Amino acid sequence: MRASAPSLVPLGWLGWGCLACLFLPGACCAGERGTTDFAAAVVSVAEDLHGRKLIYSSRPDDLRDCSGIFHRTLRRLRKRCRGINGPEELRVRSSRDIAAWYAKHGDLVVVRDALDQDHLIQPGTVMFYGHRHQRYSRISRKKALREVEHVGIVTSVERDDAGNVLSYQLFHGRSGRKPAAITDYHTREPSRAQYPPLGNGAQPWIAVAELCSRACVCKN
Repeated sequence: MRASAPSLVPLGWLGWGCLACLFLPGACCAGERGTTDFAAAVVSVAEDLHGRKLIYSSRPDDLRDCSGIFHRTLRRLRKRCRGINGPEELRVRSSRDIAAWYAKHGDLVVVRDALDQDHLIQPGTVMFYGHRHQRYSRISRKKALREVEHVGIVTSVERDDAGNVLSYQLFHGRSGRKPAAITDYHTREPSRAQYPPLGNGAQPWIAVAELCSRACVCKN
């Protein structure tokens, strides 16, 4: 039986945000993610940036590392959608700082069991990953914030008939002179035994936030 969501999930995800889904055209909320307008906006923005082949750069002003690509995506989404949840200040620059921003605003959920918490993975989910080849047992929020090493945004999710996430696609900046891209190797059963389930290669999934935590209304 699927466990209930952890206590760190903000009440807004299950409160007035869900009511907004009933009354606002194109609105979305937790448990009702994947509405056409919001999901389509996420895919459209990610595909456009993917096509620009933004080669990784560690220079802060280039906005081509993982946190820079996150900010580029937010900028684009804010032009299309009302209600996007995320830092506007570019001084919130590293993946660790972005996670801390969501934690400060009560919108960060620590992932202690990826398979049990896979219901949190939806289009628009902000995924935070820890250090490569690390295993985090009963990780605290304080430690999770220290361990964040990478960030990306989910664009699509594949589930089985029981609702379990089989795989998802992630838009993110990638190091090693690679371009920012939508990648599809994030699976329930990783290709290598030493890789964690639903992680980013060898990086385990350790925390999550939402771009649309209450209600988002997007233009076509």
